[in-house]
Amino acid sequence: VRWGSGMNAFEKHGIGKLSYSSADMFARDQGFWCLKYLHKYREPTSASMARGLAAERGLDIALRTPGADADVACKKAVEDFNKETAFGVPEEDRERERGYIPEMVKQALPVLQPLGVPTSYQQRLEIQLPEVPVPVVMYLDWTYDDQGFFVDLKTTTRCSSDISHSHRKQGALYQHGTGLKARFCYVTPKRCELYDLTDAGDDLEW
Repeated sequence: VRWGSGMNAFEKHGIGKLSYSSADMFARDQGFWCLKYLHKYREPTSASMARGLAAERGLDIALRTPGADADVACKKAVEDFNKETAFGVPEEDRERERGYIPEMVKQALPVLQPLGVPTSYQQRLEIQLPEVPVPVVMYLDWTYDDQGFFVDLKTTTRCSSDISHSHRKQGALYQHGTGLKARFCYVTPKRCELYDLTDAGDDLEW
């Protein structure tokens, strides 16, 4: 769609890029998507969101830093969580989610460490999809270029028995952009599972 000024609809609203999360939100809740991306509503940080980011950063320390162990990873993760949730997050939520972090790190490490040392963390990539005037920007949790795959971490309190529908779409998009195989690591305080995304062709359809 182009407006009289020659701008496309994304440019008109100051949207210079897309992400998987924005596309997924549009598919699920167009009203909230408009509120967030057109009217610039900023969601407050939640304890569960901060927990996922903190666990990921702690795990990265253990995976890519020589000599780092689970204790170092847990300490880093909890420190990051405390900083991210210092303001505006109910203390009851902070305490609950903070308590999950060390166990999640300890569950995930024995699953991820045998994969070897990642070649990169949070690698930024851009892809251009047909008929989409702005690029899709992706950040890969860990890439293993020498082995031809990437791993995306999902922290949750209930471990999935397979890759969810939404995550399949995410993995299919990332595979399309990288040529790497997608693997999803689901971790709870009591369990961790690593799943390979297969037969992802149809998942690129929205």
